[in-house]
Amino acid sequence: MSGRTIKIKWSYGTEYIQFDDIREGATIHTREYRPYLHRFVEYVVNIEDYNSTGNKLTAKLVYRRNEQTDPFAKNSDNCNMGSNIIVFNKQSLRCSAEWVDEINEEYNGKVQAEFIGEQSPFSGPHPKASINVILRPKQSELRRDLFYFDRKCVLTGEGETVALDAAHIVPVKAGGSEVAGNAILLRTDLHRLFDAGLFWFEVDEDRAEVKFSSDLSKEYQRVLKGKSLGGDTFGRVRVALAARAKLPGGTGVDETEGQ
Repeated sequence: MSGRTIKIKWSYGTEYIQFDDIREGATIHTREYRPYLHRFVEYVVNIEDYNSTGNKLTAKLVYRRNEQTDPFAKNSDNCNMGSNIIVFNKQSLRCSAEWVDEINEEYNGKVQAEFIGEQSPFSGPHPKASINVILRPKQSELRRDLFYFDRKCVLTGEGETVALDAAHIVPVKAGGSEVAGNAILLRTDLHRLFDAGLFWFEVDEDRAEVKFSSDLSKEYQRVLKGKSLGGDTFGRVRVALAARAKLPGGTGVDETEGQ
């Protein structure tokens, strides 16, 4: 999934909508993470009452039970149907979402939405911090966002959720943000190696190739040999990868040269 994604925190789950999919008369798919199910639910949604005038865009997203293909959305009484009215200000980039339930008014309400996927990967100044970092607890919200974008380890394809981490590209202590533009899903063991600087990414025009230290074990060298980031994932984190390469241990240059 590429950028320009609307993230809506409803009381029962977090829904993700590709903003560029919202256009007059379109039928789109959205994904909503339900914590108690520990999985995403996919919805088939119709765009109605679309209007874009000046800086304001409004659209009604309609969810109908008989059009759903996800078993939970199609059959469960715990999955409500109705309308989601999106209002977006192109100048301020503010967005809101208002749910109008087709059966129970108790679920009606308006919430603020946010854009994820294209935020700056930097939260502050960029001190000269090394790449080696102290491992931090898993950031559940960022990790959940990455499951929406990447769905699995971006290098190995591992999909077991308990084995996957949100791996920051520019470390937080070096000014990196807690956003999807500064993180990728990695298998936990690879996350540790990445944070230790034992492998890194060499950025090219349309992809980033994995490079690794000669200190890395032969087993892990075999796992990582020939791996690269491409497609939407590369597009999302390219700026962060380029910034990481400039940090000590990044590694964009041979730091031993001339010593």
